[in-house]
Amino acid sequence: MEALTGYIRTNYPHPTSGTSSQQDRSDRDAILTVLARRQHKDDHPLDLHGTDLAGANLSNADLSGTNLKGTNLNGADLMKTDLSDADLSSAILQNAHLKKANLRSAKFDKADLQYCDLERIENWRKIKSINVARTFGITNAPNGFQNWASENGAIVDYITDIEWQRRKAEA
Repeated sequence: MEALTGYIRTNYPHPTSGTSSQQDRSDRDAILTVLARRQHKDDHPLDLHGTDLAGANLSNADLSGTNLKGTNLNGADLMKTDLSDADLSSAILQNAHLKKANLRSAKFDKADLQYCDLERIENWRKIKSINVARTFGITNAPNGFQNWASENGAIVDYITDIEWQRRKAEA
């Protein structure tokens, strides 16, 4: 599994411009299919930090404990994905679909969750950290999620990218 995740880290780094690259993603998607089908209990946690997984189909995947720090997951399908104990700090999750995803003990510090679909997310009150995460415009969030997120340090109101970068640097 380390060879597969290493291939993705090498060939699909998170673009510095904040937008996803337009290269052919068929090899990336094939590898992600293999990784999504793995039995987590039989393997070490995955390391996909700093990669470009924009638009990836990771539905029903076991990504528990996965290092997704700084990963571009813009528009990714994470429906019914197990993200328990995953590190999504500084990840871009704009427009991602997390319907029924398990978020127990996940870290979302400084993550961008704008316009993310949070329909029927599981264990959201057990998220480990969400400090300075941007949650403006999320859809289908459970009742009380935005208040809980705000109480735990998330930024729930609209702020510019420049202001958000300033707040992240200060945190």
